[in-house]
Amino acid sequence: MINQIQICPLIGEDIATISGAFNAIGWNKPLSLFEGYLKEQEAGERLVWVGHVKGEFAGYVTLKWQSGYPSFKE
Repeated sequence: MINQIQICPLIGEDIATISGAFNAIGWNKPLSLFEGYLKEQEAGERLVWVGHVKGEFAGYVTLKWQSGYPSFKE
């Protein structure tokens, strides 16, 4: 199974797929959210990894180097 799992950095082509997957389950995650993540990644402010299983979107995770949330910033 491990060779069927892919984890890659976010690219522009992922955005519609990710947003659509969340919208399909009733979670409002607009395209603009992921477009912002991509811009922050390109600026070196955030890392975003996208997971696929058997070629299908499975999830994502982000790491923002300087959080805007006070409790995380500490």
